[in-house]
Amino acid sequence: MTIENRSVHPRGPEFHALRDFLRGYLHEDAEAEYGSARNAANAFLDDADAGQVDELRAEWARFLTLHKTVESVNKEIQKLGAAWRFETFEELREMLSVFNE
Repeated sequence: MTIENRSVHPRGPEFHALRDFLRGYLHEDAEAEYGSARNAANAFLDDADAGQVDELRAEWARFLTLHKTVESVNKEIQKLGAAWRFETFEELREMLSVFNE
């Protein structure tokens, strides 16, 4: 069985910081409000304290290791409350780089 066929349920306390970020910044109005996922991530950085950023960075990195395809990531982040859909894996990695700035 390949990882993309495995059922990964990112709900619950394991990804609570990621869930809060997705619901708060990559929601249905994110494109109108921020214009891009990168801008949404930068808005989070402006609002969050260092501990929140560290927690989200760690969860985002761990979350990405669970998925081999963009489709898999999009499916799972929608379960967490995101309305945003990523087009490429590079775009997903770029989000992590924003949190490392």
